[in-house]
Amino acid sequence: MTMGTPAKLKLAVLLALTACGGGAAQPGPGDVLTGTVQDVHTREALGGVMVEFADRSTRSDRHGRFRLEGLNLGQGGLLHGSLNDGRAGQLRIRGGPAAATGSLEVLLTLE
Repeated sequence: MTMGTPAKLKLAVLLALTACGGGAAQPGPGDVLTGTVQDVHTREALGGVMVEFADRSTRSDRHGRFRLEGLNLGQGGLLHGSLNDGRAGQLRIRGGPAAATGSLEVLLTLE
């Protein structure tokens, strides 16, 4: 199975959480990216998905959940997810001050 064009990938950002504190958050290597991976057609959670962002990677658990720590979300980048059966997806994380919140929760779907 080959991956379709980026237009076919259904991707959504669910919720951006701001870090605690009174002032504006600064991007830093302590940022956390968490989320859920689902099949685009069935909406079922996908376990065992290799999830990669910047120089970090992990696998989603049996509930489709993943967590990547030690990131600099203010720089942005491309979140990739893939399974051995050929399903894959990606999500652009936009950088800049708005992304420098300390943590970000996303939904990544694979096709």
